[in-house]
Amino acid sequence: MVTDVRTNQPSGPSLRERRRQETADLILDAVLNLMAEAGIDGLTMEAVAERVGVSLRTVYRYFPDRASLLTAALDRHNQAVPFESPTSPDRIGAVYGEVFSRFDDTPAIVQAVLAARVAGSVRCEARSNRIREIEEALAPACDRLPREQAERITAVIVYLANSLAWLSLRDESGLDGHKSGAAITWAIDTLITDLHRRNQRASGRS
Repeated sequence: MVTDVRTNQPSGPSLRERRRQETADLILDAVLNLMAEAGIDGLTMEAVAERVGVSLRTVYRYFPDRASLLTAALDRHNQAVPFESPTSPDRIGAVYGEVFSRFDDTPAIVQAVLAARVAGSVRCEARSNRIREIEEALAPACDRLPREQAERITAVIVYLANSLAWLSLRDESGLDGHKSGAAITWAIDTLITDLHRRNQRASGRS
């Protein structure tokens, strides 16, 4: 970090730091582009180096193995998709309906990311965090229910709020992102309405 000699205060990243970040960004962009073109199986460290125009050693300097490279690329992709964490049960459907509507912007990358997740090629912290957020948002709406019943309905909603559901609706039912988003919003909202009713009944309120 460079210090401004006039104020003796840090003035931002140094040129070296900026160049390092630019190189890392180029590498991750290459990963996402290669995933979109050839899927997860066609992604190699050598292909990334060739796409960026750097040595293989440079790629390994930034990312020590393929798994760390894939994980960083997945994080970059997730950050690029606008997302508002649901803070209440009634917001879950709308939040994930909006996410689904945006998947059509980069469908090949979403599919490649899903393949990496299913294959266990990456540690998907973002997905784990989103599952936790859904569970926390749902907690007040099922706090009176028997534990098994609450776990069952939470599991179904978590399943619906998943890019795997988007892929299924697209490939098996022919729905585009906006239509699948509307369908998921409706399905989750319907379950949430029923969840509120069951929880109220369990608490003794009509």
